[in-house]
Amino acid sequence: MQPSLAKRTLDFISLPSNRERLLGGAFLYLSLFFGLMGGGLSLPGWLIFGALGFAFLYRATPNFFFITWSLILIYLITFGGVYLYFAPEIGLFTGYLKPLGVVLVLLSFTLTSRFILYFKDLRDLLAMDGRYVPMGLFSISALLFFILSLLSSYGWARWGTGGGGLSLYTFSECLLIPPLLYLYYYPEMRLRATKEMGEAPPWAERVLRLAFTLPTLLPPPKCPHCGKGMVREARRCPGCGREVHILRCPRTREVYTRCPSCGELTPLTRLRCIHCGGEVEERFSCPWCGHSYPLHLWEGSL
Repeated sequence: MQPSLAKRTLDFISLPSNRERLLGGAFLYLSLFFGLMGGGLSLPGWLIFGALGFAFLYRATPNFFFITWSLILIYLITFGGVYLYFAPEIGLFTGYLKPLGVVLVLLSFTLTSRFILYFKDLRDLLAMDGRYVPMGLFSISALLFFILSLLSSYGWARWGTGGGGLSLYTFSECLLIPPLLYLYYYPEMRLRATKEMGEAPPWAERVLRLAFTLPTLLPPPKCPHCGKGMVREARRCPGCGREVHILRCPRTREVYTRCPSCGELTPLTRLRCIHCGGEVEERFSCPWCGHSYPLHLWEGSL
């Protein structure tokens, strides 16, 4: 018997990474709201909530945060192409802006196609182990992101040139966030490809360092064994000396980490994930410097 929709929804939200994705989406909607409201709080609110949204997305999917830069690049190139196409001709550039705009939009579409093909190659690579996963919805989401970026840019360009209001822009931006969230959801939750991809690019980690401290604003997750809320204990990296929070069950005193294969919380000292059976090293990796150290060095660092 299939579980009810409510049960499936609760199971989905119960995963910390999914909660962080939903929080990221909520902050992106708040960013859009502040960007449209006007007034003195518009720009700060747009920037702050946008940064918080992407920070939570980073926490949910650190190994695939390059998705952010890919999608931002697609959006900006699309926006630039559409705006140039509708921009008034200027002096020496007369006759060149429209063709340049078309070229930029075609470039954006090409990047979207390459984005889809990249994950198709990754999916095919993992399928050799018998883990074939359909990616039709992923491809549709990527194409939908491009189309909505096109409509959003068109709405903004019309408004900027006095050809209409912001209704099309607002509508497109609101529809833009769900496919973005699914594009984040697919690689790790559907492909289970965290381990195969390795670590996130260093430049991506440096851009949103705030993401490492944001989870401390949220209630700690519950212990998968006893169900009690875990506690965060501050430790200092033996290498760089920066503060990192470690999760510990207050009842069993076991230290927990996220399994590199399935992303679930598992005791660090078990060496095998209690959920998927994947290997878990008895080492912590510092998100600041990228180096990993044995647990006993972290235990004695404060």
